[in-house]
Amino acid sequence: MAKPIPYTTTKGEKRYKISIYGGLDAKGRQVTLKKQGFKTTREANLWAARTLSNIEENGLPDQVSENRTVEEAFDIWFNQYKMTVQEVSYARVEKLYRNHILPLIGHKKISDLKKEDVQELIFYLFSVQPKTYRKNYNYFTKMLKESGYPISENHFFPVSAKSKGQKKIFTRDELSKVLGALKDNPNERAYPFLRLIAYTGLRKSEAAALEKKNVNAKDGYIVIDQAFSRDATNKIIMGAGKNESSKRTIPIDKDTLDAILALNYDSPFVFGEFDFTNGPRKWLREACAKTGIEPISIHGLRHTHCSLLFEAGASVKEVQTRLGHSTPQMTLNVYTHITQQTAKKTALKFVNYMDGN
Repeated sequence: MAKPIPYTTTKGEKRYKISIYGGLDAKGRQVTLKKQGFKTTREANLWAARTLSNIEENGLPDQVSENRTVEEAFDIWFNQYKMTVQEVSYARVEKLYRNHILPLIGHKKISDLKKEDVQELIFYLFSVQPKTYRKNYNYFTKMLKESGYPISENHFFPVSAKSKGQKKIFTRDELSKVLGALKDNPNERAYPFLRLIAYTGLRKSEAAALEKKNVNAKDGYIVIDQAFSRDATNKIIMGAGKNESSKRTIPIDKDTLDAILALNYDSPFVFGEFDFTNGPRKWLREACAKTGIEPISIHGLRHTHCSLLFEAGASVKEVQTRLGHSTPQMTLNVYTHITQQTAKKTALKFVNYMDGN
């Protein structure tokens, strides 16, 4: 079997592509099947093995045909796509297609798609989900590209409405006050759970899934190798994490370590079994109300950690590794406002140095 070949996308992300020999078609010509976009060599090899197995059982698949409808192309692509991602991810994509994309243009043949059809889809997605429509549209182009169909990017994209006046992160002083208030919460999980997120940048689902065996008290670090997720029926299940980079080892400070070690539940999980979906949000809002500080989301604590890391002088690579992003570009994309502030401070440092200040 052919080996996966690494390549770098235009966004600087590492991906793999693979080509396999599928045999001879009806006219005696060699058939090579190709696919790219895999995040790991394992995903690429798994696709290749399953594709070859399917050829042995059912014969060669039809060659790319522009006579297929969008729905037919989706069905073929989706059967391969769901082998490469977690159930919660492919369930979300399938719901997007079944509820929004296919009812609008699923009946149209690929060869008949006009710019106006795609533009109509863009405006429709914007009308139902204005804040995430670009991401949803990208799943449409991803399907077409990975199915072998060219797609024009020359379209008009409305500007998403931004949330106004919504607080995203805490300052250093605000975080200290909120954590202080959490110490008085009658629920003994409240302070250690939210401090762990604020001081490590963990995702809420990662913190809730932290097992005692992955806490190294002697050397002061934790190992993140799993996270709670949801299946296609929205049931909470244990997953491997958002991506390969989510698996990481994170050093933690002594106070945070002592706080989580003080818990002793009869469970493999540090925080035992509890409602991590709603509980932490309630604890955080109560602490904010007590201190008079405008509340943020639980995920905002992760953003806060990132912001304070940059303020402390951490590099983009260091932040990427600690937060479990797959690429530095993802860190830059998510925290552009923070990195821009840091860049301005860096420029000011140079000017001050040159001026002798």
